[in-house]
Amino acid sequence: MRRANQAIIVEGEFDVISCFQHGISNVVGVKGTALTEQQVVLLARYAQKITFCFDGDSAGQEAIKRSLSVVEKKDLTPTVIEIPGGKDPDESLKANAGLFQKAVREDIGIYDYLLTKTFASVDLTTSDGKRKVADTLLPVIGNIKNEIIKEHYVKKISSELATSYESIVKEMQRVVTRDTISPVKPVPKAKRAKDEVLEEYLLALILQSHNPKQIVEKAVTLLSDSLTRERAYQKIIVHLLSHFEHSDNFDGKNFPDSLPKELHLSYDTSFLLPLPHFENEKKLVTEVEKTAVQLRTFYIHQKMKKLAEEIQKKETPLRQDSAEQAKEGDTKGLDALKQQYSNLAHLLDNS
Repeated sequence: MRRANQAIIVEGEFDVISCFQHGISNVVGVKGTALTEQQVVLLARYAQKITFCFDGDSAGQEAIKRSLSVVEKKDLTPTVIEIPGGKDPDESLKANAGLFQKAVREDIGIYDYLLTKTFASVDLTTSDGKRKVADTLLPVIGNIKNEIIKEHYVKKISSELATSYESIVKEMQRVVTRDTISPVKPVPKAKRAKDEVLEEYLLALILQSHNPKQIVEKAVTLLSDSLTRERAYQKIIVHLLSHFEHSDNFDGKNFPDSLPKELHLSYDTSFLLPLPHFENEKKLVTEVEKTAVQLRTFYIHQKMKKLAEEIQKKETPLRQDSAEQAKEGDTKGLDALKQQYSNLAHLLDNS
């Protein structure tokens, strides 16, 4: 995808497999659903052009339209591959691989494709046909961020419908406003541990800052006496520290290549996590310090809780034995645990 600066989006896993078998490797499948905003943000790390290669039926066109708004938000270039014969990529490649590969090379602008398909499917001389065109195309054209491109397609629609430019613009504004204010039912989220949420947020602050080296060093300074380095987000921080020992530069898009695969999901989650707007770097540093202190306090409380449980386990049998019967090793071990607990309590007092 990086090499071609293009990500080809297909629907199913068999489409992906067939494409790879025929040398088309800048392809990914969405399993028959529309692209999500997070997926588009991830794809934007690898390619500027997002090329849809969905089935040529009405369901495929609807999936393209549902995906377009999130592609536009990232200022990416959307195109489409018109599959020969209207088949899916897998069937088309099996029937005539050369014809399909030619279609891949000749991808077309997605808005031209949608206009052509829509105009061909209705009778433009009737009011019903014109209404269908408006209902189908105006929500899509209205989401185009580039005003010059948007005006270009509004004029095309106006010309085809023999309707004034002003009428098309007015109707488009109405449709876009209606769709924007439509209520969206919230999706309940699974409850997550507080420390996991804080770790994800802290890593996001580091990765999305203008100076990740300074920020990660600041965070680790505050966490040095409590960071266990066992969980995914903590391990990524350790990898960042190691990276900055050898380089002052940081490329957030390519850095995951140096991470173990099991850390990629956690890294991507933080790299893409929406953050509040900070007026300046100083405000961000303050937020990093606050989050790191919260994490440090949480880690220390967790360690103290575990120590308290171990102390209780050791104290119970010792209480049952007389002082003479108690083993010296048991009492020393208990004293060591109590000292660790006291040290942690002292750290909390000095926070």
